[in-house]
Amino acid sequence: VDFTRKPITKERLEKAIAKAREHLQRHPAQPHMLTVHTDRGRTLVRTTDIRWTTTPEHEKRDKLMHLTDGTVLRLKNITMDQLLELLPDHGFARINRSEIVAMDAVHLVADDTVQLKPEPRTGQVVQRHLGTAYKEAFLARMGRAL
Repeated sequence: VDFTRKPITKERLEKAIAKAREHLQRHPAQPHMLTVHTDRGRTLVRTTDIRWTTTPEHEKRDKLMHLTDGTVLRLKNITMDQLLELLPDHGFARINRSEIVAMDAVHLVADDTVQLKPEPRTGQVVQRHLGTAYKEAFLARMGRAL
């Protein structure tokens, strides 16, 4: 959008910031979209709609993606590592071997438990296990330590 040269003056920096703000207002960021294979076929999902993803007990190759509207999508033949590669780095974290959570869905973390914000439609509170092997990286991503 703009650039500045050294030595940077306050006025020039303010002008560059104003140009950047104007650009963002004219071109708002589009939500990150994810294409996944589900039991319904190829499905396009907005990553901001994802709360958490887990591996079901009976079919380890599939994943259950829980969305903010209460919908659960069955992802077909995908590993957690493959899913993490598709998701934006800053917005998601693995909390144990079989689960990924959206960072903005996290309400609180206590010892070995991650509690998600209440489900918007039903108010249901979801608690997930924070695995020892993933705890340090998860807390670092949150910018905190217990």
